[in-house]
Amino acid sequence: MIDFNKLDWEGLRLAVDFNDDSINYCFLNTHTGEVIIMPQEILRMVEDEAEDKIDHLPNWEKDLVPEAREIVDHFERFERIPTIPPYDAYNWMVEFADSVTNPHLRDLLFVALNGKGAFRRFKNVLMNYPKEQERWYKMRDEKVDEWIREWLNDLQ
Repeated sequence: MIDFNKLDWEGLRLAVDFNDDSINYCFLNTHTGEVIIMPQEILRMVEDEAEDKIDHLPNWEKDLVPEAREIVDHFERFERIPTIPPYDAYNWMVEFADSVTNPHLRDLLFVALNGKGAFRRFKNVLMNYPKEQERWYKMRDEKVDEWIREWLNDLQ
């Protein structure tokens, strides 16, 4: 059972936002609440027991090997942290745009949400409206925390 009071919430927020499985794996230690970012390459070397490759790593990567061994040896304690699906993040932007009372800004946001590059365009539009931008980030942070709580509850 995960103790929500021990969780590294900031680490979780960053992991669900910026997790890139093509480079790193992000794990939650379910016993300590710690978030661990582990380069795939190091985890694979430890899994494969490739000591010859580990010996040739730069020191900063060698420092990660004990933590990688902990993950491999006690995998039941660690949960891979997923990223927020793009459709969820997109729906949050639509929900926010619906809540905007300035008709001109609302129209700009819905135009920005059409087609490829919607995330970038949405943020670019909000840059010209600092109060709404602040409101967006507050709402988004709340949505991210809610998404994390749902994920954690599903683990229990």
